[in-house]
Amino acid sequence: MLKHRTLTHERISKLVASFDSLFWKEKIALSPTVSPRVSRISYAEAMRLKYTPVRAKQEFGPRFSTYWFKIQGVIPRAWRQGTVDLIFNTRSEGTIWLDGKPVQGLNPAGPIDWPLSNRIDFRLPSNVVRHGKFELAVEMSCNQLFGYAGHAEFRFEEASLALFDAEAWQLYHDLFVPWKMLDQRADKSKLNALEGFLLARLNDLCNVLDPEDRATWSKARPLLDAIYARKNGTAAVELSAIGHAHIDTAWLWPLAETRRKCIRSFSSALKYMDEYPEYKFSCSQAFQYQWMKDHAPSVYAGIQTAIKRGQWIPVGGTWIEPDCNTPSGESLVRQFFYGKRFFRGEFGWDCKEFWNPDVFGYNGQLPQIMKLSGIDYFLTQKLSWNQFNKPQHQNFIWKGIDGTGILTHFPPADTYNAMTDGNSVQSLQFSETNHQDLERTSEGLLLYGWGDGGGGPTRHMLEVLRRARDLQGLPRTQQRASLEFFKRLEKSLVDAPVIEGELYLEYHRATYTTQAANKRDNRASELALRRVELLGVLAAQAGLAYPAVEIERLWKIVLLNQFHDILPGSSITEVYQDSARDYAEVLASASKLETQSLQKLTRTKKDCFSAFNALGWSRRGLVRLQSPISGSQITHDNAHIAWVETPSLAASPLHSTTPQDAVQTRSSRDGFILENEKIIATFGRDGCLHRLLHKATNRETLPAGTTGNRFVLFDDRPVCFDAWDVDAFHLETRRELPGAIQARLIEHGPLRAGLEFSYRFDKTRLTQRIFLETGSGHLEFETEVDWQHRHKFLKVEFPVNVHAREAAYETAFGLVRRPTTFNNSLEMAQFEVPGHRWMDFSEPEFGAALFTDSKYGYACHGNVMRLSLLRGPTDPDPKADLGHHRFRYAFYPHAQGLIEAEVVRRAHEFNQPLLVVNGALPEESLFTVDSPHLILDTVKQAADSKAVIVRLYECHGARGVAQLRSSLPVRSAVRTNLLEEPLRKTAWKMQSTQLTFKPFEIITMKLTLS
Repeated sequence: MLKHRTLTHERISKLVASFDSLFWKEKIALSPTVSPRVSRISYAEAMRLKYTPVRAKQEFGPRFSTYWFKIQGVIPRAWRQGTVDLIFNTRSEGTIWLDGKPVQGLNPAGPIDWPLSNRIDFRLPSNVVRHGKFELAVEMSCNQLFGYAGHAEFRFEEASLALFDAEAWQLYHDLFVPWKMLDQRADKSKLNALEGFLLARLNDLCNVLDPEDRATWSKARPLLDAIYARKNGTAAVELSAIGHAHIDTAWLWPLAETRRKCIRSFSSALKYMDEYPEYKFSCSQAFQYQWMKDHAPSVYAGIQTAIKRGQWIPVGGTWIEPDCNTPSGESLVRQFFYGKRFFRGEFGWDCKEFWNPDVFGYNGQLPQIMKLSGIDYFLTQKLSWNQFNKPQHQNFIWKGIDGTGILTHFPPADTYNAMTDGNSVQSLQFSETNHQDLERTSEGLLLYGWGDGGGGPTRHMLEVLRRARDLQGLPRTQQRASLEFFKRLEKSLVDAPVIEGELYLEYHRATYTTQAANKRDNRASELALRRVELLGVLAAQAGLAYPAVEIERLWKIVLLNQFHDILPGSSITEVYQDSARDYAEVLASASKLETQSLQKLTRTKKDCFSAFNALGWSRRGLVRLQSPISGSQITHDNAHIAWVETPSLAASPLHSTTPQDAVQTRSSRDGFILENEKIIATFGRDGCLHRLLHKATNRETLPAGTTGNRFVLFDDRPVCFDAWDVDAFHLETRRELPGAIQARLIEHGPLRAGLEFSYRFDKTRLTQRIFLETGSGHLEFETEVDWQHRHKFLKVEFPVNVHAREAAYETAFGLVRRPTTFNNSLEMAQFEVPGHRWMDFSEPEFGAALFTDSKYGYACHGNVMRLSLLRGPTDPDPKADLGHHRFRYAFYPHAQGLIEAEVVRRAHEFNQPLLVVNGALPEESLFTVDSPHLILDTVKQAADSKAVIVRLYECHGARGVAQLRSSLPVRSAVRTNLLEEPLRKTAWKMQSTQLTFKPFEIITMKLTLS
């Protein structure tokens, strides 16, 4: 061998590539027929269509349209003892139907040229081959693995029968693995001992092996045996491989197409399990299984059988793989509740690992939610995408904000789509070189297969894994279930690192804002279902049947739409059209159920109105009426408002009560003043807040020379991922928008004063009404926008006369504190952060909070609080956020910190107005809790009995003891986990029980009634 390593490697590459065309000994062209373009119809309907012959290079479309093909033929007698494949390629996805059942997917990989990236072949069952005749159908969908790209051509390329050459296939893979082991070495002039050995043996193979002369193939075997005789040593990375087809429940395709993607991917997985008994395949998302049960029963039956024999591994434990930034804490609880119930009920399978690899950050309450849902382990890889600060560990104990720890694993391949694009061997090697905890454990998990758009593992991947079981130079790789991997990891991990708090993703920060209407509907639906459950419990005591079935149906619709590419705003137009219809259905049905409960509870009483408080503490404020009562005030839109005080989870009649503190207004050429007993707010005619005096502290909220409620616009052209990303450099493009073009005083008190400002910037129109209510410490900003900007980011700013290193933000069932400085790369990375109903920026004696009814993107840098309002991305949805928006936010200056100022309670009140009915409602509190640190979040009927479930959480990070009281006839009380399974009995005496709580603890009580 002449010593020219690069040239020798190129020689080997050419030899391996020459086998690409040898996988089939012979081919016979077929003449399929095709249907007209149709919608997503059933197989039975498709068989009744009229079919015509397919033309060579015939093109199809448009995107997401469907065509059906019929294919029949006779298998040559000489082939009938062999292995015969159907090759069918229309450059689009499809499903093979045999005997009326879906049996395998077709998944061309789109623009990738490497032949083994495509699944365009279907292996005919041996009984069909022996029979000699076949007839099958192909359901073609005009989209590719990753949806639809502008350059895609859906075109008939080939339909043929092919006689498979097993010897060529096996020889190719025997050559492929060592060749790829060498191929990763960038500098071929520098080899280690193993690489030198491989180069020499593969060069020897080039000297004896002629791909076109089968007589030479046997001469290759001794040389290949010498390579595969090289086993791993005693110390080697132990890689557990599990097949996976990450299927985004919606993304670059609508939900209706995802269902077919599931059928394609799952039927392919089942097909390969028959050929590779060692093959194990994992799938999360209970909703996708429910789809199969409802729409592909033969596939579902196959899954059930594969689970029993240990090849199909349900994982995750959730209804779908949810976004973990914007859903409420209760929504995340229901993900596990309904997901776990499905897996247990359908398969007798208890998922122990939360499987959520593709989500854009993980809130700090998840470890406790997981643990209380029977989850012991967590898997993701998304933080490997971090822009500035890469994760330092593959394995660690993730501690939540309450201190709960969960063993967490980041697969060292840094992907859930390993071994794709011809990188099958590279994925194995990278799993070793990228493993950051080898001093603590040698274990790692490999998730392999085509994903995002489904597809899953290919035969090529399975062949490579067979050769990587114990081969020097690669991790020792075995196919294992994920739970088996976690058990091995748990046993072997030494000195596990601990990471506490949220897992913030330094990427995709714009997903807190994109598709604002969708996020608004999510918040509204979460709150509507909370009211329905609460009122349903009350009405059940009055004899109305609790609507459990409908509530579950509605919850599952909401949970579906919290999928991690729907709620974040990163999907195509059709997805949001579907989602808007879903939310409209949820809100309409919830409203109907709410009305039914209120009607059951209401006693008719002449000239009586009642206000119901759905929150767990007494409150006071204004309610909106359609007709006047004594002491009410008419509003700018000809409704009426009245003042009321209500107890916890109960109602109060509306009396002719006028509070002593009447709101006052003053106007001048320069602007307006709104004043009540707590604040004095001065607005310019430009719509900005020029001064805000907090009376109790005599403190000016705004720094001298600044204005609040300032609309600012930023250029918004991220380097990548238009809908997902906003980059730090957008802050350099800040532009203050011109002031209002019209200003007027629209309400004068005494209960509420209001201003209205109209803005116009370019084609966008904005109208804002600002209100100050009697007794209220906050200003409310009711905003309507006709948004017409593209690639701009609209925010509103409030500078605050406060100096603090941290700001606090609401997260699911708790809060998170984040820096207001850019002292290092970790702090700089958090230039945009997620939050729920509020953020707070405080010194010990004074501060300010922002409330919002539908926004999730925040920032606080220096002394400027900033709320993100609207974006204008154009990819993947060119219409994202265009059109009408309505949202509310509030600015709340306060004495002392957020605990003393009851920021959390005020934000809940801002999001859940008092309900008004015509008649009398029960005035006795359903529940009360006597601690300001506990939020009584959920009241519902238990899933398996008529007991009542009460869920509370500690919201500040405090410890204490509280009394939970109820007017219900409680016979016994049990503390449960989030699955409503008992943990321990609790004494219930004198209509109450004592609760001892820890920081951010979630408490669930199950109360059995007499």
